Amino acid sequence: AIHLVNRARITTLIPAWMPSPEAWPLVTGVLQLVAGAALVMTLQTRFAARLVTAVFASWLPLVHAERITASPDLFEWTFALSAAALVGVTLVVAADDQTETGVGL
Repeated sequence: AIHLVNRARITTLIPAWMPSPEAWPLVTGVLQLVAGAALVMTLQTRFAARLVTAVFASWLPLVHAERITASPDLFEWTFALSAAALVGVTLVVAADDQTETGVGL
């Protein structure tokens, strides 16, 4: 929801070389909401977790690496490490044998 509510701010974080920076907050926000709903409703949860893992993991080289290199301040490291933590969490959910039944995480 943060990507949808704060689209203007999130757009400023998108690297200039990426096409249509104003569209990425909408795309990622909707993807996260749909995947979150699938996880909560236990519909295609393993696929949803893998999809979100790919989104979060893509942010590390596409967004955060360049920003940390340009300005290695606490703000950038916080967002990069948050993305890395989200990758870890979604990998655990995707790998959980009980994910598809809704019994696991």
